[in-house]
Amino acid sequence: MNNFLNILKFPTYRWSSLIVGAICTLLFSSHVLAASVEIDFELSSNPRAASGAEATNLYLNLGVRFPSRPTIERDRGTQILQQGSGLRCAPLIMEFSPEMAVREVRMRVINRHLRSYSVQAFAGSTEVDVDRFTTSPDSGPPFPPVIDFRDIVLRAEVGEGNITRVVATPPSDCFDLMMIDNLVFETVRGIVPIAPVSAKPRVERAKAWVWASQPTIDEYAPPLSYQYNSAGGRNYIIRSALGAYQVSLPELGTTGGMVHVSAYGGNHYCKVKGWWPSGTTQRIGVNCFSPAGNPIDGRFTALFYRESRGEAWRDAFLWADQPVATEYTPNLRYQWNSRGFQNRVRRLSKGQYEAMLPGIDRIGGTVLVTAYGADSERCKVVEWDQSENDTLVWVNCFDSNGKFVDTRYTLSYMKDVGLGIQYSEQQHYGGYVWANQPTTPNYIPHETYQLNTAAEPNTASWNPTGSYAVRFPLLKPSNSSTAQVTAYGTGSEYCTIASWNGRAGDYTSVNVKCYGSSGQPVNTQFTLTYLTDEQILY
Repeated sequence: MNNFLNILKFPTYRWSSLIVGAICTLLFSSHVLAASVEIDFELSSNPRAASGAEATNLYLNLGVRFPSRPTIERDRGTQILQQGSGLRCAPLIMEFSPEMAVREVRMRVINRHLRSYSVQAFAGSTEVDVDRFTTSPDSGPPFPPVIDFRDIVLRAEVGEGNITRVVATPPSDCFDLMMIDNLVFETVRGIVPIAPVSAKPRVERAKAWVWASQPTIDEYAPPLSYQYNSAGGRNYIIRSALGAYQVSLPELGTTGGMVHVSAYGGNHYCKVKGWWPSGTTQRIGVNCFSPAGNPIDGRFTALFYRESRGEAWRDAFLWADQPVATEYTPNLRYQWNSRGFQNRVRRLSKGQYEAMLPGIDRIGGTVLVTAYGADSERCKVVEWDQSENDTLVWVNCFDSNGKFVDTRYTLSYMKDVGLGIQYSEQQHYGGYVWANQPTTPNYIPHETYQLNTAAEPNTASWNPTGSYAVRFPLLKPSNSSTAQVTAYGTGSEYCTIASWNGRAGDYTSVNVKCYGSSGQPVNTQFTLTYLTDEQILY
């Protein structure tokens, strides 16, 4: 324990953190100790304490719970307990079994960048002690490279009751996070287990998106007007390597769902590397490549959604996860069909596939396709059509040289834009088109394959070569919006989002650019989906 009494010198983090390196000595009314327990959050001490695991109920048998739902994380070779992540911060809460009669909590606080914070102790709902650190006028940038420790003591005086809860609140600007390490319990009554915190409700339906507009920044939150989170969290993005990114969607952590990615503002292309829950946060991996297939820093838009809608709708998605299988049913956790049937995929030949969506029996709709994995393949939709009561979607995939290649991909079929909702009354404004006339200067795309929730026909225009603008009338700019594009046809062309903008109360225009396999502008067909966070008022 003496190591914690030294001033430790660490390199400055990529993102700053306020660490509560908590050596909490819990003193009780009796001087006769029955047990002394230390929690170091290491996997060797608790097999369930894997990095990334939610720690809320991991230590109930030791009389402690963490209702703020922190996670176990790795920090310079050791595991610690962290509250929040990236730009998503929140108070760290510890609750102790009342039968342990805690009278005093000692804590060592490390404030890397001298930001204001507070640590409070409560007996029931009554505050019995508080330690507040206030930034001095000379604090702040330039930040010192040394982590400064502050030892604090929180006490419940005679007649104030026992400490049952400690709340450590980070700076209000979310510049720093809270972390805990090495909790020590000393009790006169032995270890008294505490009841669990009720499980967080499962994420049944969700929708989120980001515009990743700063491709060389290590960590940032996209502008609020270009990100959305149906749970109210603030999404953020981490750049982990050249052309490699991780999108985080707080409060949407779940298994399953669907992800699509479109490159933005250049002739690079991007794909989804994977997606997974980390505690209560959903993570999405995105990789971007130059036309030659080399990793490159690039802007992109990313869309995540999870569905639970019923058979009144006609929508489906799947993750085609077995690229060389002749025919198979994709992973049931990562596919969905509003009619309740299981989607299937058939390999027609190298890099060419057919997806069957049973029960999707309506003509029209739109399709999005995104290549999946760490390498530089890309995929597109060839066409889709009805086959009795089913919808068939054909997909082609290519390597960076424009040659057919077997690879995984994600696919969505939409007859509407009601992603991640439960009832039709919850729909947001949006639309889609199949831009099927790549060399016509101005036209109205096929009415069966376009949608505008404002009930106006969308229009498309061509500005040679490979440059297009799609106008969504009456879909005015909202608080947040996004766009996804997929090239259409048999060849190896690909398309990107160039920009989108609009005039209030009039329209929104989404600009698209398309390229050949070597990155040169080309004319081609594409599908485009535009989404907003503005709810339709019925």
